Amino acid sequence: MVNLRKIQKIAEIEFKEIVKHSYIRDYKLRIILIDGSFIDVFLSQKLKDKFGFHWECRDGKIFRYDNFPDKKARKLKSFPYHFHFEKQDNIQETPFRTDTENGFRDFLNFVQDKIRENL
Repeated sequence: MVNLRKIQKIAEIEFKEIVKHSYIRDYKLRIILIDGSFIDVFLSQKLKDKFGFHWECRDGKIFRYDNFPDKKARKLKSFPYHFHFEKQDNIQETPFRTDTENGFRDFLNFVQDKIRENL
């Protein structure tokens, strides 16, 4: 079973190039990135296998991959999995795998590529 500690290890070991540090507070993992932005990881305590990976960029853009049911995502083939691209209301099909652990890796690869583009 995936938990916040396992997700934290993946971030700090596999993505050490972009992760400055991370910490767990209550039910959330916060990952501070080298560009000053951050990722919040939520793993539902009540709903099995529900997650959210939220990257908040310094320029105000947000990227979030989650599988919490969202009425605006119902028309997508990947529902309930969906991707908020650059802003809350821009909801798209997920480009990431749907299992929590590999979906997190895919999401961090996306983040890593975006950070490299801006360095």
